Amino acid sequence: MKKTSYSFVGGEVSPEFWGNVGDSKYQSGLAVCENMVVKPHGPVENRAGTKFVGICQTPSTKNRLIPFVFNQNQAYVLEFGNQTLRFIVKGALVQSGGAVLVKETPYLAQDVFGIKYVQSYDVMTLVHPSYPPYELRRVSAGAANDALISAQANAAVASNALAAARATAQAESVNNPPNAAVLAAQAAYDSAVQETTLAIALFDAALALYNANPNPATANNLASKQFLQDTAISNERAANLALIAAREQNVSPATLAALLAAQTASDNANAAVVAAQNAVAAANGATGGFVLSPIVFTPSVGPPTAGAAPVAQVTEAPPETVVPPTYPNNNPTPPDTYNDSNDNIGANDTSDQSESGIGSGGAGYSP
Repeated sequence: MKKTSYSFVGGEVSPEFWGNVGDSKYQSGLAVCENMVVKPHGPVENRAGTKFVGICQTPSTKNRLIPFVFNQNQAYVLEFGNQTLRFIVKGALVQSGGAVLVKETPYLAQDVFGIKYVQSYDVMTLVHPSYPPYELRRVSAGAANDALISAQANAAVASNALAAARATAQAESVNNPPNAAVLAAQAAYDSAVQETTLAIALFDAALALYNANPNPATANNLASKQFLQDTAISNERAANLALIAAREQNVSPATLAALLAAQTASDNANAAVVAAQNAVAAANGATGGFVLSPIVFTPSVGPPTAGAAPVAQVTEAPPETVVPPTYPNNNPTPPDTYNDSNDNIGANDTSDQSESGIGSGGAGYSP
């Protein structure tokens, strides 16, 4: 029987749940949700594609990727290989001193998929049945990081100011007759468009020739026409930017001065961001911003800490000495009855709900 589902917010449910047809999760669940992402408001969509960042540090062995997400703007991918750890940030491997940063870890390649992890802010705890627990701690760059945040905020303000100045200049330029610079830029742009159109036609003809008769000569001809087409498209884009700049400068001196000042401020702010990023990288140094250290448990002083030496040792207590119970008259076995002048409860006494001794645990005795 087919049913119509209007929401998949329940996500993929386990087979044990398939028979629970009355539950709301069943009504919005999926038996299989592969290569899809469930959106919070119900629909599903294809997952995002992947990007080739580089070859694994140990390509002949198993490698595992683990996410390290501090917030929306600070996220990393950890690549665990055969006793190696590398870091991927914004689609690129983290480098130190001009080379890809590689840290040593105790985990062998065959054990990386057995690592269990949990993250809290800047600290990720790693555990494995065959290894002691470890902590991967992100080291803050301190003042350098604060300076980067401030530089990024200033760059955003400068970028907004530049966008406002350009919008003002473009609006004023529309009402002004084109000057010599605008006319020259327009002519250059029109010529670039014609060159692009011709280059595209030549490439299409070379492609058709190659498809009809593929050989080294037609392949070389196709490659040369491809180069011409790419060059023409690049020149057209450059001419278009030059035309926009000429139109923006076809304004009053005051508007032009404001535009140039905003452009200079934005360029300086972006340069400050680059300098702050370099300062953060230098502050992190060879650590790459992360430190991996074993967790040493010190029960006498409180919770475990990473990298600390134990301040107390726990020694095993000696085995306890077992003292056998003693019975009346040094009898090694318990008596059959328990005689007490107050209750007179015996092993076979039927005056109590219990059949043997006090309670129901068996024959009672006095140690």
